Amino acid sequence: LTETSVSVLSCFKNLIKLRLQKNQLPSIPKEIAGLKGLAYLSVGGNEEMEVKDEVWSWEGIKGLKVLYIDSVGMSAMSEGIGGLKNLTLLDVSGNGLSELPAAVSGLSALEKLYIADNDWNLKLDFMSSELVGKMKALKYLDEFEIKQEDKGRMGGGM
Repeated sequence: LTETSVSVLSCFKNLIKLRLQKNQLPSIPKEIAGLKGLAYLSVGGNEEMEVKDEVWSWEGIKGLKVLYIDSVGMSAMSEGIGGLKNLTLLDVSGNGLSELPAAVSGLSALEKLYIADNDWNLKLDFMSSELVGKMKALKYLDEFEIKQEDKGRMGGGM
């Protein structure tokens, strides 16, 4: 994609689904800020992408239900992710994350969380933390189904 083609995004005010994966984007396009009906965004595979903290406050991001931000080279994630209250699926796999922000536990609608292929301790730390116990809607962690009775065992010390 070029800057010109990305700038056209602001013309599509009623856009619901946007796939921008594997386009060598340097950052999430600011034009997404105005897409208030956006429910699905995939920016995965943009390996050198910078994810700025300001992204999480954009109106166009607030209504997202599905966010693929996998394999973008993120080494840290902002607490601002907690503002995406409608998320049902979050994929941050294939990055350099060593921890998830505590704000992830506030994503009350989140059913599927993909965190594979990050720092090898990330999944173990997450599963043994109190975060997973607070996520009442979470049903899948990577490819594994999580049952309610498992959450009680995970969140209190494995």
